[in-house]
Amino acid sequence: MEEFFPLRIVTGDYFCNRLDERKELRRNLDKKRHTILVSPRRYGKTSLSNQVFEELSNEWVFGDVDFLVTLDATDVEKIILSLVGSIIPKLTPLHKNILDKIKSFFSFSQAKLIISESGPSIEFTQSKKPQQSIIDALMGLDQFAQEQKREVALLFDEFQQVGQIKDSEPIEAAIRHAAERSKNICYIFSGSNRHLLSQMFDDKSRPLYHLCVKLPVERIDAKEYHDHLTKLSKNRWKKAIHQDLIDEILFCTKCHPYYVNLLCSRIWDLDAVPATREEVEQFWRKYVEEEKGRIADEITQLTLNQRKVLIGVARENVLQHTNKAFLAAINLSLASTAQSVKVLIEKDMIYRDKSGTLKLVDPSVEYFIQHFH
Repeated sequence: MEEFFPLRIVTGDYFCNRLDERKELRRNLDKKRHTILVSPRRYGKTSLSNQVFEELSNEWVFGDVDFLVTLDATDVEKIILSLVGSIIPKLTPLHKNILDKIKSFFSFSQAKLIISESGPSIEFTQSKKPQQSIIDALMGLDQFAQEQKREVALLFDEFQQVGQIKDSEPIEAAIRHAAERSKNICYIFSGSNRHLLSQMFDDKSRPLYHLCVKLPVERIDAKEYHDHLTKLSKNRWKKAIHQDLIDEILFCTKCHPYYVNLLCSRIWDLDAVPATREEVEQFWRKYVEEEKGRIADEITQLTLNQRKVLIGVARENVLQHTNKAFLAAINLSLASTAQSVKVLIEKDMIYRDKSGTLKLVDPSVEYFIQHFH
């Protein structure tokens, strides 16, 4: 059966809208503006960048790495050397005669031509100086791309982990050194913790301060989802799903991209279009019941005051946390509430929407509090 709503990276016909973000990211690439994608977890930052990569695949060479399991500077060096080694075959066909030419751009390290079932690649030997090795590898790649007259975009995902390693600033400085001098490489940074990324890119004392332009990735507009889900329902059932059912899908998921895909992936497995909004809501309820353990763990890891604020926000629309009725409802002082709001925003558990109203980031947590707590 065709998978209309992948729960991994989504591109092509299954990618929904984000026309403005795609246009801005393409413009940033054209102007060599390094970019940081900013959004809560599971908003589709990686899907957005990969969609743009697909659209520009005839003009650009792309590579991406994930720093989620990075533990130290040596790990960062290994990941970046591997990335550079994977990009080189995309810039020029690999054969023994070209190895000497490649080595001239990467003289800092021994370069080996590796032939495997997946094709040829370049393998670099790690050094005892990760900071310098990273500079040399990234700048060597930029010079090689210039020589080949190719444009390269690199996506550094889960980049906040680099900022968490011991003595991270020399590594951050190395990446900045290479990025500031790049002519044919454009860098895109992304991660699942906005607060940690903000510390890396907004703190004047950190090496990456103001290196990038920010590209916010918001929730997708309900109208765009209506068009997208109508089209995919016709592909699935040869008829359009009723607009009321789409409204219920978006009400349950609050237009959160990951959860829209998750709920729709279950509904689109049905042989026939659902008949009622209640049927849609039951699919959502069943999912939240399955996730009760995970959700309860997230809530119980908070302090008592943070739990009070989270539960209060889930149960009420809170335009101002200074509202006396809200403070009375959660039985907290203004100072304690303000501190808890600050921490919950940093943890990406609550956010302010365009109107300034406090809301939960995760709609499954909100539903759990409203119906099971």
